[in-house]
Amino acid sequence: MSSVNDSRYLLDIQKKMEAMLKYQKPEERDQKLLQYYIDELFTFPCFRTTVVPPPAFGIFVYYIRELYIPKPGYPYNVKMRLIGPRGSTIKRMEAFCQCSIIVHPVNYDHVIVYIACEDYINVARWKVDLAEKCINDVLHIPVNGRDVIYQMQMAELAVRNGTYENRMMHIY
Repeated sequence: MSSVNDSRYLLDIQKKMEAMLKYQKPEERDQKLLQYYIDELFTFPCFRTTVVPPPAFGIFVYYIRELYIPKPGYPYNVKMRLIGPRGSTIKRMEAFCQCSIIVHPVNYDHVIVYIACEDYINVARWKVDLAEKCINDVLHIPVNGRDVIYQMQMAELAVRNGTYENRMMHIY
């Protein structure tokens, strides 16, 4: 996304979150409505598209791929970035890609991400490729330096904890 689109997207989120604050009080919280708003507001743009798998052919397999992600190359905790607040980011990736994703930290050097899918061979490969692309999108920080994913994850965590106080950057 361009910085103009980022700004509009963040402004839209900010307006919706301010409208949602009335559901944040613990004594009045309607969990289903709050969860709906959280899912609506904090789903990353890359997970909002609808993707259609290729036509199935071949044999039915359990397809697994391992990704080795070096920790030193990123300015944040890779495992926590992929998992997200209370597991929401990884749950959204799993639902979007229809794969099982497991993040396993190894020492201080790297993280291993296991992506597994049970389907016809070509569909399973396609789903695992899609999951790998989603993981790379979540780990990527744009050139302009505005880490929208981090901002959204922190805002979601604040909403879930009931401590949200308009922490999104003001856009004028």
